[in-house]
Amino acid sequence: MIILANERGTADASQSSEKKVGRRSFLKVAIGIVGAVVAAAVGLISLRKPKEPPVTPGNQTIQTPVTATSVTSATGGQAAQLVAFNGKIITVDPNDSIVEAFAVDAGKITKVGTNEEIKASIGDSTQVIDLKGRTVTPGLIDSHCHIGGGYPEIYYLDLRPGKVNSITDIVELVAKKVKETPRGEWVLGFGWNPAYWSDKRMPSRLDLDPVSPDNPVFLADMSGWYGWVNSFALNLSGVDENTPNPLGGIIDKDKTSNMPTGLLINHSAMWLVKKPVPSQEQMEEGILYASNLFVAEGATRIEDNWVRGKDLLTAYQTLNGRGEPPSPTDIYYLVNSEDEAETGLAAITSVQKKFGNRVSLKGWKLQVDGGAATAFTYEPHNGYAYSVPSLYPETLKKIVSMLHKSGLQICIHVIGDKALDSALDAIEAALNENPRPDHRHRLEHVVVSPSKESLERIKRLGVVISTQPQFIYYSGDTWYRLFGEDRVQLSAPVKTPMDMGIPVALGSDYPCSPDTRPQMTLWSTVMRQTITGRVIGPEERVDIRQALRLHTMGSAYASHEEGMRGSIEAGKSADFVVWSDDLYSMSTDKIRELKAELTIIEGQVIHKSSDTELEVIPGSQYTG
Repeated sequence: MIILANERGTADASQSSEKKVGRRSFLKVAIGIVGAVVAAAVGLISLRKPKEPPVTPGNQTIQTPVTATSVTSATGGQAAQLVAFNGKIITVDPNDSIVEAFAVDAGKITKVGTNEEIKASIGDSTQVIDLKGRTVTPGLIDSHCHIGGGYPEIYYLDLRPGKVNSITDIVELVAKKVKETPRGEWVLGFGWNPAYWSDKRMPSRLDLDPVSPDNPVFLADMSGWYGWVNSFALNLSGVDENTPNPLGGIIDKDKTSNMPTGLLINHSAMWLVKKPVPSQEQMEEGILYASNLFVAEGATRIEDNWVRGKDLLTAYQTLNGRGEPPSPTDIYYLVNSEDEAETGLAAITSVQKKFGNRVSLKGWKLQVDGGAATAFTYEPHNGYAYSVPSLYPETLKKIVSMLHKSGLQICIHVIGDKALDSALDAIEAALNENPRPDHRHRLEHVVVSPSKESLERIKRLGVVISTQPQFIYYSGDTWYRLFGEDRVQLSAPVKTPMDMGIPVALGSDYPCSPDTRPQMTLWSTVMRQTITGRVIGPEERVDIRQALRLHTMGSAYASHEEGMRGSIEAGKSADFVVWSDDLYSMSTDKIRELKAELTIIEGQVIHKSSDTELEVIPGSQYTG
């Protein structure tokens, strides 16, 4: 999802000729520039030091195997593999029950109840967790992120806030890297964002050219929707003043000479520059790195909505064969044209066979528009363009019709209101042609407020809204400037669709978002407050109980998995999180500060915080 925006009235590029960066240090930077008005939105990824091992806080990534056993408990019944008791366990079942304890066998919850009821299942080999009054919830499910994009944090120049403060800082880092790089080889970087620079302009190839005359340079912004390149890279790729804008993309050009400025907006324009792709091994490492970030924050399942190309598919297949990544992951394959849809459909049966329990291929991903600055809308906005779809409506209808017949879900990226209606037109046409109950096709993001009529169509068609409220905090002020107050009241809508009976799921959109914390998503869903304190769409606020349900059962429903996970109930996967505080009773503003002390996936302790006093002990040592 694009966050960076070049707004009207702001200087653009044509007007201008390894220390650790933690999340807290980034937030200090963010708070320090709250009042700055820059032609960019805030789109931040979780700030981690490159090349650090992808481990949980305290370097404690733990996997405790849970296998079936016939050992009996002290009362003569069958012993459980894991028992957790003496806690406030928020089940998120249909009655929002709160219980004291539960038991696990073979990775599934077998019983919930009182301490005494559950402790009767403890045997010598049972793993025992005395929760000491801690609050437990189902594991959080991220309905929209891209852990397949984790590798830049390990391999590329880190240009994120806190690391650089200006264009000059970036040029110096590029110059240093060029000295270490053979002539003709690429220099790659990620994470730049002008909102955090002292400069009040967008960057240009002219900034990079003096320090990189013999090396192509490609620097992606934080959102992943902007590329900043030098002249060498443009020449190498054959992009010049005569190159037309590709469908859905913009080659920013000097208003006088018509020469490319070095800014490429949206994926189709960025893809004109043929930079090297990471190896399969690097992709695998990036996936594991990002997955561990999520696990450390209490996320127990991931829905990766942007898997593009054979190499990334193969990386996921390889990891699945090894029982990885740590967070079970559903993936959706990106399609950009009718030809790609045909190719994908021809291969889908054989491809699906190479996935399994750890990684599953759930469906397809389409993009109707780019991001906020190029949102496809009915009315003009203050970005680059408002009438530039990534797929023309008639083409979109053909592709959706083709993919719908596969029986899999379709996730459709929509930022603008016209993009949303185009997606609904395509879904409705496909359903009329081939009716299919319970398809659960999805709209991803939904930034420009949908109309009442559009919301009614969403409900009637059985479509899911998958949105990311934490963008309100980091990008809401930019949305306000781009679209105006009226058009952001239903940005990232939650309460209105929920009250209408429309399924809603929550996610982070990592690495386009500030961090991997579901706590931040929960807080933003409740508060809907921007970084400057403005409230965007106060009528869309929900309480923490509702937010938690959307981030667990809502996200599980979005991938047809509400019967398997999303609540702490007998028969469901034993995915749960032990928190540092009670999110139901703590101050609302403190929700984003919650810490995951233990993260358990399928009955295995995957993460244990170095700060927790909780222990997992064998039943033979339990003396309670």
